[in-house]
Amino acid sequence: MDIPLREENGVLWYDRIAFVPSVHGKAAFARETRRVFLDGRFPTIAVELPESLAEKVLEGIARLPVIHVVSYEESSGTRCFFPIDPCDSIVEALRLGVGESCALELIDMDVEDFRRMDVVLPDTYAVSSIGLPRFWEAVEPALPEVEEGSLDDRRERHMARRLKELLEGDPRRLPVLCVLGMVHLRGVVRCLEAARRGDAGVLEDPEPASVPPLDVALHPASLDSLYHILGELPYTTHLYGESRREITLEHFEAVDVLVELLLEARDRYHEKHKEEYERISHGAFQNLLTITRNLCLLERRLTPSLYEMAVAAKGIGGSELAIAVIETAKRYPPQAAPEPRDRAEGQEGPVDVTEEAMRIGEDAYPAKKRYVDEAKVWKKLRLEPPPPPRKRQEWRTAWNPYSTCSWTPEDVLVERFAGQVKRRALLESGLAQEHLEEFRTSFKDGVHIRETIRNLHLGKIIVKETPQIRGQVGAVVVIYERPDPERFPWKLTWLPEYEWESVLAFYATSYLDDLVGPGIARAVYGGQLFVRPRGILVDIWEDPRLEEARDDAERLVFAAAQSSPDRFVAYVAAGPPSHRMKEFARRRGKKIIYLPLSAFSRTTLEKLRRFHVLNGKPVRSYARQFIR
Repeated sequence: MDIPLREENGVLWYDRIAFVPSVHGKAAFARETRRVFLDGRFPTIAVELPESLAEKVLEGIARLPVIHVVSYEESSGTRCFFPIDPCDSIVEALRLGVGESCALELIDMDVEDFRRMDVVLPDTYAVSSIGLPRFWEAVEPALPEVEEGSLDDRRERHMARRLKELLEGDPRRLPVLCVLGMVHLRGVVRCLEAARRGDAGVLEDPEPASVPPLDVALHPASLDSLYHILGELPYTTHLYGESRREITLEHFEAVDVLVELLLEARDRYHEKHKEEYERISHGAFQNLLTITRNLCLLERRLTPSLYEMAVAAKGIGGSELAIAVIETAKRYPPQAAPEPRDRAEGQEGPVDVTEEAMRIGEDAYPAKKRYVDEAKVWKKLRLEPPPPPRKRQEWRTAWNPYSTCSWTPEDVLVERFAGQVKRRALLESGLAQEHLEEFRTSFKDGVHIRETIRNLHLGKIIVKETPQIRGQVGAVVVIYERPDPERFPWKLTWLPEYEWESVLAFYATSYLDDLVGPGIARAVYGGQLFVRPRGILVDIWEDPRLEEARDDAERLVFAAAQSSPDRFVAYVAAGPPSHRMKEFARRRGKKIIYLPLSAFSRTTLEKLRRFHVLNGKPVRSYARQFIR
């Protein structure tokens, strides 16, 4: 039998009942419930809950935004619970009904052994774009059929009988807004239609009604329980509650909320990582969103789960950013510090609840939700949280100061940067000697467009000539910050391990101040020298020939001029080299080519400044899991 529903203004109607078929706990359906209610006039609200839970459910709604659960004990000892979820369409309908003094009808049947059913449903984000009727039309064929005589069949007959009584009752209480689970709409409407056609027996229950539960209780849920019992992420639920204060919820979009969640997580991450090189740039954040979207596409979803967002965050900012995303998603500020009035009478404190267990005081019970919702899939994600101070102290005590080495992937990056500086220094030096002249017989190194346009009214073509540079850049000095013995106390000359490496001399922060793993420390360069001398290079920090240097930066430049096998020395710093540096280089037949630090990407420089120190080569075998 076809389902005799009609659509009017985006609402599904049967007779004078407006139905909102829902996926429990999803904000998209709570928003649809609010839209339908505000667009029409409904004296009566009917929801898929039994009358026996009415008192505690309404009490829990009155205590929002602090979230409670209503539970009762079945004969098997299992606690069946209904969370007062602000994003649930049933809770939204009851809140609206209480606020507008509507008649509230809880039309479900009391059952002794509620059987929870998990179903796989499409992403609810589509509701906001295609509308609830089209969403229902697309989903309905995939919903599981309810077996005749089953507990769900009895419940659907009971709800249909209650709705039929409302239709035949006082006309002043019509129309009715009915909010129920999506899997039950088909059965309820079929029963109503069969009864309308004369088959009154379809609404009768062949079995005796169950006795209403006696041990119905209202419990405040612990903050850690919210992730398990809410349909949306706790932080999304919090933002929904904030948006609900507005007249409509048209601007509340699930995707925008998740972006806001990621922004909040980034801010929390920045509170702990204040250094420029550790911050998540706008470009990196955009990459995070792109990775999250791509993971959604792989899962065939429109909106990401917490797992996809955490995986993307780990790829961009490491485990600490992923942890910040998870902690932000589990935040629900009203639950963290509830007012005394928000505690249920006679309840000592919050209870711990999951989808399978509930702890009340010292007693633990098996538990289950009293509605059908989307099946959850649990996935594992390996994260390395920041080490506690005690663990750092243990690593510091075990450190062997006579065995240190670098982290090879970072060596590759800094060598590439040094090569880029060399090429750029030669190019800049060539541009400084560029010669312009009017075209006569040869185009030489090409037309100079700017000068040609400037002299266009004279009919002249200006060509450029860039003379070949004699010599190469033999050393590179990079000064990120001026020397400061307190900030940069560590000075070292690292000899190369591979043929492609240069000798690296530097001054940096103390690596023992920032231990990130067993035998793994982190430091920040203040200045660097890259050079490949023809002979053996004496440790520049012990070389007596460099004693006239006034600070560590001068010592690096002097060492470059002393050891460079080629004519030029590239100097990258915030300001040009001093006269002393130029004179020292000139006496040794060298020339310093200055490149301003601002000519390079600030983000790139800040990332290159950070490097890791390993306590021996064996540490390289496991260092990757601690290095972001």
